[in-house]
Parts: sequence; C-alpha cells; structure tokens
Amino acid sequence: GSLDFGLELGRRLASVLRDSVGMDVSVGIARNRLLAKLASIAAKPPADGFYLVADTGAGSASALLAKTPARRLPGLGSKSSALAASTTTFVADLQRFSAVELQALMGVNRESALKLFEACRGIDTTPVRACDPKKGLSATSWLVEAHLDELACKAHCGRGGASVVVGNG
Repeated sequence: GSLDFGLELGRRLASVLRDSVGMDVSVGIARNRLLAKLASIAAKPPADGFYLVADTGAGSASALLAKTPARRLPGLGSKSSALAASTTTFVADLQRFSAVELQALMGVNRESALKLFEACRGIDTTPVRACDPKKGLSATSWLVEAHLDELACKAHCGRGGASVVVGNG
C-alpha cells in the first residue's frame, strides 16, 4: 500500500505539536522501523521535517542508505570506530561486506553481524511497538538559582505528573 497516509498523519501530528506545545519534530515514514528511524534523522533541519522513503527514485531506501553516515545505524554504538579503518563512510558502503567479513571487521558475534548485514541493506523485521512508560526523570541545571524540587516539578508536573519526590522524600 501507499505510505501517503503515514505522511499525512505525520504532518497533522507535527502541526498539533507545533501549535499546542511549540515543539518541532522530524518524521520519517517508511515500510520498516529501521528505515523510518533513519528517515527521521534525515528529516531534521535544514530539511523540512519530513522524509518519506519511497519505493523507487531519489527518495528510495537505496538513496537514503547511500547518504546516511554508517555511524547512524542503530546498534553500531562504540563499534563505529572500526569503520574508519575500512574507508566506510555511508550505510550503503557496508553492503560490500559479507556477514562473515562484517563480523571480523566490527569484532561482533555472528548474530550481530547478521543484523548489521541486513540493516545496511534496509532490511528490518523488528516490530513497531509502543514505548514503555518512563520510570524515572532527571533534571539538570547549571548556573540557575532554583531549588531542585522546583526544577523537577517544572519538568515533571507539566507532563501530567501529580508529585515529585526529591532525594529521600
């Protein structure tokens, strides 16, 4: 099916957030979770905030992978430093390696290498699910004359929190 509905929904949600909260968001729309995540990164300013991964053409998965820095692949983490030695700059550059070569290059186990092998080709079967509710909140302040409980309440109470416990209560 078409991804146009996802794009329209993303535009509506972004408009609501901008108008009611004053928050700008970036939205990536694609046929799988990985590509949507990479697309949302590509949608950040100076882009217009939206990136639809098309089936073909300039906005296709291949085009997105060709311009996305390899270090942006989720799960790569600290292993991204190994890419510098291999002259790998973009996600699509990883496609020249087999899973076995990726395992050796990145120093990861077989399962991680297989995931990376698929990810650099835009393949992802991870289901999309609602995120877990946050169990904690931290507030940090520099050079502000305020009490920690006031800062925590500003960050938490405005989000529907009923109370804030600071320290041992």
